[in-house]
Amino acid sequence: MRRIKISPDRYLHCRGGIYQYHRRVPAQLALIDKRFPPIIRLSLETDDILTAREKRNIYEQAHNDYWAALISDECSAGDALDRYGQAVRHAKALGFSYRTAAEVAKLPIEEIVQRVVAVMGEKTPATAVQAVLGTVDLPAVTFTEVLEIYEKMIASTQLMGKSVRQRARWKTKLEWAIAGFHDVIGVVEIGSITREMTTRYKEYWVKKIVPDVKDRKDQQASKDQLSGERPKLYSVSTGNRAIGALSKLYKAYYTHIGQRDRQNPFADLSFSEPKKKKRKAIRPPFSTGWIVEKFLHGSALDGMNEEARGIFLALIETGARPAEICNLRRDDIVLDGPVPHIRIRPSMDLDDPFELKTGSSERDIPLVGVALKVFQKFQDGFPRYYDNSNSFSATCNKYLEENNLLETEKHVVYSLRHAFEDRMKNAKIDAEVRKMMVGHSIDRPEYGEGGGLRLWQKGLKRMALPFDPRVV
Repeated sequence: MRRIKISPDRYLHCRGGIYQYHRRVPAQLALIDKRFPPIIRLSLETDDILTAREKRNIYEQAHNDYWAALISDECSAGDALDRYGQAVRHAKALGFSYRTAAEVAKLPIEEIVQRVVAVMGEKTPATAVQAVLGTVDLPAVTFTEVLEIYEKMIASTQLMGKSVRQRARWKTKLEWAIAGFHDVIGVVEIGSITREMTTRYKEYWVKKIVPDVKDRKDQQASKDQLSGERPKLYSVSTGNRAIGALSKLYKAYYTHIGQRDRQNPFADLSFSEPKKKKRKAIRPPFSTGWIVEKFLHGSALDGMNEEARGIFLALIETGARPAEICNLRRDDIVLDGPVPHIRIRPSMDLDDPFELKTGSSERDIPLVGVALKVFQKFQDGFPRYYDNSNSFSATCNKYLEENNLLETEKHVVYSLRHAFEDRMKNAKIDAEVRKMMVGHSIDRPEYGEGGGLRLWQKGLKRMALPFDPRVV
């Protein structure tokens, strides 16, 4: 069968440097659709071809929907959201923005007349009349339903690169914000949310962040008389995350259904963040002596399962984030050639995606010392902890604590990454190279490879720690 080629610039004409949308009304509809001359001509008000194509797509879809309705003269059998979306597109095809009936009634009389005249034809479909006169109701949805729409239709491209667990964590944070709002206000339809409700929700967070004197006394009494644990207080940033998540969902949903200018009742409710004093890292680095004595020699790690021990030891000489090591695949471990290395990359596999923390996290790390020995043993990666770095961290931190392998109570597995950065400084490795090695962004455009793998390998060999091969 011969394939029909669709032009990327269909219906586009450039006149005086400005693009226009030109489209002929289908012959079979010429007697039905009396609004337009044989050819529709609309200015797209842009001289940029990419912007013109985007606007063309909107008009093209709107006219397709409208003309299909002219033929069928019946509304879509979809749900309320589909019907509302169809009404918005029909209104746009007729040259109007969608307004509810109440909003139409408040328009200047001239525009009301224009709307009525536009749909007076005997053969104008009911769906077009409803679209122009605003009689299609807004969908009655709750925040929980909005989240489903947001996940499937609005943020779907953003989520493509996330793994199953990454996507679950992303959704859990939004579900947490919604659950808190429902606890305070109740389950309400999103369109009925008022400023009074959102202000009440903010007051709820004020009490969690800064309890008054009476609440503090009650907390102290609870600590003394009951469980011995004081009720948890929350930070300003936690409250802002909750309010911000709901504000984002609200705005995204109404933009999605064509109500971009709708007033957001969550707007401007965030708390001012207190100025923070510079303080030392919460997770202090392990000292080099501790790493060599406790982890790279002796039998202290023998009780840890092999894969967890391998990941833990690899962190010492790579400075990678635990998730970056846990999610390595066979193709990411390169042992042939003059510079053995691992490739920290996102996965673009649609069946098994994985997203890195930041764009600058994508990098190659030469393998030296105990890290090279680890990957010679685990050439296929660590299937037990693939896409499950939280499980690795929990397992490892518990083992270190139970076996007195934490240098202080503030130390955790992640302290190996801070130790790696300190050791690079002591080895006089260039500051920009240090940032590139640990996946931090640099404050200028990147040129070249910062010296490349050979130079990085040379620097890492210089700081590599002595180890007993039997620890692997």
